[in-house]
Amino acid sequence: MKKNNLKNLRKEKILLAMSGGIDSSFSVHLLRQQGYEVIGVYLNNLKSDASKNNWLNVKKIADYLQVPLHRLKSSGNFSKRVIKPFVEDYARGLTPNPCILCNRVFKFKELMDLADKLKIKKVATGHYALLKKQGNYVYLSPANDEKKDQVYFLYQLPQAYLKRLIFPLGKFAKIEVKELAKDVLPPGLLPVGESQEICFVPADDLNTFLKQSIKKRKGGEIIEAGSNNVLGKYDNHQFFTIGQRKGLGLGGGPWYVSKIDANKNRVYVVNESDKQVLEPKELRFTKILWAGAVPKLPVKIKYKLRSAQKWANGVLKKDKKHFVLSLQKGQLPPSPGQSAVFLAGGKIIGGQVVGS
Repeated sequence: MKKNNLKNLRKEKILLAMSGGIDSSFSVHLLRQQGYEVIGVYLNNLKSDASKNNWLNVKKIADYLQVPLHRLKSSGNFSKRVIKPFVEDYARGLTPNPCILCNRVFKFKELMDLADKLKIKKVATGHYALLKKQGNYVYLSPANDEKKDQVYFLYQLPQAYLKRLIFPLGKFAKIEVKELAKDVLPPGLLPVGESQEICFVPADDLNTFLKQSIKKRKGGEIIEAGSNNVLGKYDNHQFFTIGQRKGLGLGGGPWYVSKIDANKNRVYVVNESDKQVLEPKELRFTKILWAGAVPKLPVKIKYKLRSAQKWANGVLKKDKKHFVLSLQKGQLPPSPGQSAVFLAGGKIIGGQVVGS
């Protein structure tokens, strides 16, 4: 057989991010079905006993599946690019989404850099998302499992990354993955449970984490918007987000957070009877992070202001200075720091951080 023919028979390599969870573990099986030679990588982002134990679990799974496995120790970069900005944003009264930031500035960059070093073109993760090629662009598209769909967290990925990515779980429901994975991994290795909300926040206790991270933060006043009457006080371990109702410690409610003034340590609230003032009719942005081709405006879209929110109908247009998103009635108010993500024609066309 000629040398060229032998070369053509070689399987294409793909770099897969392996976390030790059921999604990335089952992705090994799916990628092999598609004809890829899977190379695994574990992103060791944190210096902790839990992270060490997780690495050992990932290694056991990789060994069982006979997947060559790399370990990237990147705790310094992760802390600098993700944890530090997250804490700083909260200190300024914002409500950031660390997963969106991580995907944009850290996780996928680390994966692409390693793939380049290993001379591997394709990269895969266990995210629930689909990709849609249109013209010269590749777009994110919502996964078939609406509850697990993760395109909201991925919307800031650039074309250079999207064109190299594969999401093998996009057409599967989570319940299917759990069942099918039983044929791939033995009970002793089969991961149980879901990953925590924010990977670097111990026990998902955000208030304690922020209190320990923001040392010089002071408590302040809770003020009724409109009358400016002081209704109560909060201490330095309480953190708030726009629209929050629980945990305010106020009588005569329910009360909702309407504004956060981090500079003056004041939180403004409105009563149930005035809750309609929280429902904005539109959002304004100085710029949009377009995923590919810029659409002709105005354009009817669907949007999300939170990851768990269902897609709502809206119109995106432009005036002299801003891009303007008209909002559906009855929407909870977005908090500065959260993201608005736009869907049109079955694909993610762009988005932006609220307040940008």
